Amino acid sequence: MIVRPRRRAGVAPPEIPMRPTPLPDPLNAERRDLDGRAGRIALWRAGSGPPVLLVHSINAAASAYEVGPAFEAIVPTRRAFAPDLPGFGFSERGDRRYDVALYVAALEAALDAIAEECGDVPVDVLA
Repeated sequence: MIVRPRRRAGVAPPEIPMRPTPLPDPLNAERRDLDGRAGRIALWRAGSGPPVLLVHSINAAASAYEVGPAFEAIVPTRRAFAPDLPGFGFSERGDRRYDVALYVAALEAALDAIAEECGDVPVDVLA
């Protein structure tokens, strides 16, 4: 049997201060924050060599953590990049419409950052 304490009528329960628990880094990588049309996007990067962009899925608990095994396998021979898409992981969560255009803008921002860092070279994408 569950016993719940009785509350007096008209008396609000005491407020318990909530401190958000910081998220652990999803990857063993350096984080760069990008600001653009998609808001603030966290872009994780590590390794050296030809660039590859790894993109996580869109579900209730998605983040760059999902691509961790592939990221770690690629890093010894490639420059790996993995964004936290808008609304996930370390990226901005705002009151806005989360639609295809927003995610396209996020991927364009990631590709622009890769080009800025690696030059005008082909980028392999794994999604």
